[in-house]
Amino acid sequence: MRGLDARRRLGWERDADLLQQGLHIGLRLGVARQHQPAAIQQWNPHLHHLNGGKLNRYNVNALPLGSARLPQNQDPTVANPTRDGRTAKLANLYRPYQGYGNIPITQFGAISNYNSLQVNFTRNFRNGLQFGAAYTWSKALGIANGDQDELHPFNYRMGNYGYLDYDVPQLLVLNFVYDVPKLTRGSLAKPGLKHILNGWQVSGISTFQMGFPGNITPGFTGIGGELNRVYTGSENVAPRVSLSGDPMSISGRTLDRSINTSALRAPSVGSSGLESARYVVRRPGINNWDISIFKNINFTESKYLQLRFEMFNAPNHAQFSDFNRGVTFNPATGAITNLPTALGGGGGRYGFGAINAVRDPRLVQVATKFYF
Repeated sequence: MRGLDARRRLGWERDADLLQQGLHIGLRLGVARQHQPAAIQQWNPHLHHLNGGKLNRYNVNALPLGSARLPQNQDPTVANPTRDGRTAKLANLYRPYQGYGNIPITQFGAISNYNSLQVNFTRNFRNGLQFGAAYTWSKALGIANGDQDELHPFNYRMGNYGYLDYDVPQLLVLNFVYDVPKLTRGSLAKPGLKHILNGWQVSGISTFQMGFPGNITPGFTGIGGELNRVYTGSENVAPRVSLSGDPMSISGRTLDRSINTSALRAPSVGSSGLESARYVVRRPGINNWDISIFKNINFTESKYLQLRFEMFNAPNHAQFSDFNRGVTFNPATGAITNLPTALGGGGGRYGFGAINAVRDPRLVQVATKFYF
């Protein structure tokens, strides 16, 4: 028996805040001998496009850009105001609605879109083995990661639109289940040996994933809480780093050097918080192997005891999850001052760009289950 089945599905789905388009092409091939179940292999490529509307927060009482430097907004108790943001009066005294603080309005207006190519391959259980693979190549863009994200108060299209913090460009997941062949048969199938040597099963899941997007938070030596007032002139808008290249373009990554720090430039006074995208780097990805070993002890056809030995991150290799993404510049020269000590900086062991977070080491779980 031979069979070939190709399917194509194109559809639209609409609800209150969701518009979805999908293209699904399935290929299924089955081959079997007479009186035997078919061995089936199935491939399912899937193109996916998703538009979604979200809530977002918009501050209608944000301080205008440059307002901290205006003459009328200087503290009258200061004899010689510097008009560089440091001598401005209390922020609530010169907001659009004077006397009030921030007034965030929650509204429907955030947009996001997700496009992906998804491919699945599955080999059905045969000769004691089943395995599969799932691959996703995708991009998630938008202006808000969630309903409570506050947007840039003056230009959210430029200030917020870009990769979302859950964007994963590439993801590959492999899985398998293998029933170990019986080691005792015929005259060797003594009850004691049978319970020890037979009934073993090994399974596993391997995940390979690119890292999530991350931001770079700039700071300056000698400038603390007045940073926004000095560089953007607005308490509500923070400056961003400027880029002269791709910070992820680097060869020979080490524990002390995760990104190309030479691609970063300090923001200038007069910034509008739009020097670069919200997320300009990616955190470390995932390379994880989970393995389970099961031992089934059968009592009857439907009743058996299962001994389970499970390992998460079975190889116990280090999996880094983040690095120091806070950069400190010298305001006079623009040089980075907090690089790791190993690179000649003053940031200590975990200076800017150094790995500072790891995922869990190997975790072992032992359990017993009785099925009836």
